[in-house]
Amino acid sequence: MRASFEVDEPDGPWCEQAKDVPSQGEWSIVRVGKILKAVNGHLEVGKRVRLVLSTGCPKPEDLITRALAAETLAEFEEALTQKQPSEFASVIRNWTVDGKPVDEQTGHQYLRRVRVEHLRRDELRRMVSQTYERLFVGDAEMIVSSLRGYLGDHLERITPVQVRDHLIHLPGVRPRLLPGDQTTHLALDSTVKRFARRVTRTEPAFGLASQPQSAKLCDRLTLQL
Repeated sequence: MRASFEVDEPDGPWCEQAKDVPSQGEWSIVRVGKILKAVNGHLEVGKRVRLVLSTGCPKPEDLITRALAAETLAEFEEALTQKQPSEFASVIRNWTVDGKPVDEQTGHQYLRRVRVEHLRRDELRRMVSQTYERLFVGDAEMIVSSLRGYLGDHLERITPVQVRDHLIHLPGVRPRLLPGDQTTHLALDSTVKRFARRVTRTEPAFGLASQPQSAKLCDRLTLQL
């Protein structure tokens, strides 16, 4: 099994895997271990893995939380409960380096590169819709539906610009102007220049009256940008 997709984030690449099998209940150490075995290659080259599961997985989550809180193997082993050493051993049996089973030191580092998130299907859908509602003006359901088809047709490396360019061509969809976004700055600059040209064309021969408050406002806006 390969990662569903890989996301390049500012802190490095994340390999993502989503699982929706509510009929099987909570995820056990053994079941999560099977997924972690499948992503061994990603962990071996230093990538991190995020598992998004529609049902809870309290034991794996607790083990990972303790691993993240401990920078060394000794600290991790000291933080484990009575049953967790055997759970840790069960997890790292799924991993190898150059075809050989990992030792506990490596297994601890691998575990620190794993995140497990519990999101029900309806929560995940709502989160995705809300994200695109913040980024675009338009029908969020249509946006998500179109994006699903677009990603299915482009099983390759896709950039945010490509996704944006696809979505803004949908009927009634346009990007929102977000504070701090370079696109917003460019749009504001274009509006100001357009207004300045209009004023220049209509300026009377004797000139315009000085407005000190306007100059102060302009200075403040310039500082903000």
